[in-house]
Amino acid sequence: MRMKGRRAMHQERVKFVAPIGVVLLGISWLLDTWDVVPGVNWILTVGLVTAGVSVLVVGGIDKLTVVVGPFLIAVSVCRFLIRIGSVGECVEKPVYVIILGCLLLLVQVARIPTPSIFKPEDWADD
Repeated sequence: MRMKGRRAMHQERVKFVAPIGVVLLGISWLLDTWDVVPGVNWILTVGLVTAGVSVLVVGGIDKLTVVVGPFLIAVSVCRFLIRIGSVGECVEKPVYVIILGCLLLLVQVARIPTPSIFKPEDWADD
């Protein structure tokens, strides 16, 4: 039996992103309609998490997706915490800047590949 290549496994994961995203959109819409947690915009909250996870699944792991994906997820979590009153709105933007800075630092320190769109073909992978 032949093992699936990396590309085939990636395509297998990617084909589920849109359907799962649609299901999550429906669930979040239902949560919004039922007013499960008053004041929380579930469509935005779940949408940001879905977008963040999708960036990582579709784009793979590289310096761009490791910043964008987790940042979208962090924004969703922060917005949720603000809406339920656990965190004050005044800390929102500074927290975003701190999270973004930490993610940018992470991709510089960790051995995470540079996306191929940002490097000429003759560059070696770092």
